[in-house]
Amino acid sequence: MFPIKDRIIDALFRLAPKKGIYHLSMDELAAEAGMSKRTVYRYFRSKDEIIEATVEKLLHQVSTYVIKTVEETETPEEALTKLLNAFLNISHKYITYQLMEDMSSRYPHIWRKIDEFRAKNAVLIVTSMYKKGEGKEFRDINPLITAEVVKASIQAILNPDFILRNNLTSEEVIKQLLSIFKNGFLK
Repeated sequence: MFPIKDRIIDALFRLAPKKGIYHLSMDELAAEAGMSKRTVYRYFRSKDEIIEATVEKLLHQVSTYVIKTVEETETPEEALTKLLNAFLNISHKYITYQLMEDMSSRYPHIWRKIDEFRAKNAVLIVTSMYKKGEGKEFRDINPLITAEVVKASIQAILNPDFILRNNLTSEEVIKQLLSIFKNGFLK
């Protein structure tokens, strides 16, 4: 990617968690990138195009990290711990209610892409960890069922409607989900 495009995308990464994306103006984005609005429009036709490029970059980075982590760790427990910590860091830094709300209500085509990515990666992580542990570290549950439970949980709970309706934060929801995935819910 071009360095100027990267600067614009990085500016959106910095501003979106603070302001959301719907109310973010191209003037604010250009100022954060350290360039004129005209320069931004030379590289991107619209704010939607910048958002899509930013989401693509983030999804690529997350996917690369997930694959690398699962491949390089010795045990499923180690992989899960590393992935959970990384997701918590990402959620703390980037995922706000306003951002999720903007994406799901104002940019539904991009939200669908994010949701499909989350679902696909949930299944990938679970099935990869089952293979890595050869079933030894997991309860005797079919990995396809486990993967579907993880996927459905993420889609049903890690969304703006659920979070707002229940007066929760994204970080709180992620911590609770991760605790349930790692430890179950029975004492």
